Amino acid sequence: LIRPPITAWAMGARWLAPKVPFATEVAIAERLLDRAQKPPDEARSKALQALAERVAARMALPGDVSVKLSYEESAVANAYATLRGRIRVHSALLRELRSEDELAALLAHEIAHVKHRHVAANLSQGLTLGLLLAAVSSDAGAAAAQSALNQTAGVAMLGYSRAQEAQADAEAAEAVVALYGHAGGMVDLFTRLGRVETDAA
Repeated sequence: LIRPPITAWAMGARWLAPKVPFATEVAIAERLLDRAQKPPDEARSKALQALAERVAARMALPGDVSVKLSYEESAVANAYATLRGRIRVHSALLRELRSEDELAALLAHEIAHVKHRHVAANLSQGLTLGLLLAAVSSDAGAAAAQSALNQTAGVAMLGYSRAQEAQADAEAAEAVVALYGHAGGMVDLFTRLGRVETDAA
């Protein structure tokens, strides 16, 4: 897959979008971007949420930033962060993990993406425009975002940069060491990711 060149507008948007208040991101996502999602498994989502909160407590999230975990049945081994601090974990990936430590490392990586607003920084240009406009007018932002959604299958994202992935990895390692006293789960997760396809790689 060949990506188009990053324009000056796109570079500026990627810098500015994460600076939009997190509450604005939450508002526009609630209006538009979660409607198509299938209902999560509540019991398993609650268990994931409990572990994520233990991990997040070691990660110094800004006061207005929070995460919301959901478990979804899927044959695709994947986990990913999306707008308004939502993190989705697929059943196929959970079946591949062998310990709480590994799962905590995975969640810490995705939480780090939320903390540093990497999701907002990597939105498609149309959705980025919607997010920026929403800071001024929720109606204008929603209209721009809806237009972008009509032209795509959903929240189209650019891949995380190497710097963003390195930042998420480093924060995840610090979090699991703070939580468990060692980085064994992180090492095991990275080893397992050699054969499991996930956005957390």
